[in-house]
Amino acid sequence: MDNPTPQPPTSTKRRTRTMWIVIIAVAAMALFGAYRTMSSPLPVRTKNTPTHVVYRISGTAIKVSLTYTNSDGGIEQKDVSIPWTLRVPAHSGQHVYVSAQNKHKTGSVKCEIIVENEVMRQAESSGAYKIASCSGLVP
Repeated sequence: MDNPTPQPPTSTKRRTRTMWIVIIAVAAMALFGAYRTMSSPLPVRTKNTPTHVVYRISGTAIKVSLTYTNSDGGIEQKDVSIPWTLRVPAHSGQHVYVSAQNKHKTGSVKCEIIVENEVMRQAESSGAYKIASCSGLVP
């Protein structure tokens, strides 16, 4: 008895099979993506969603003259001993600013603006009456 040799699939069969493989793969990726979104949604921040900004001043200087944007968007100035930290509410897109001027002949000053536990801006200066200044827009 003669064994017929299997014939390769025709071009139409091959395209149909490829199409179904692609459809199944896309459906599987869509289902996996939907599952991930439902199981761990990412927070969406808009301009009106409040967050907090932390201003941090450190260094070897003893006292600094400080200028910063307060929670109302106004500017405040004061003399402080360092280290110094302030947490203020802010919104996405809001301009924030902090600077510190060394009030002595020696020492260093470092300023940082921190948003959601990540340093957004930082600067450092060293020497008599030098200024470290940080500013930016809240992401």
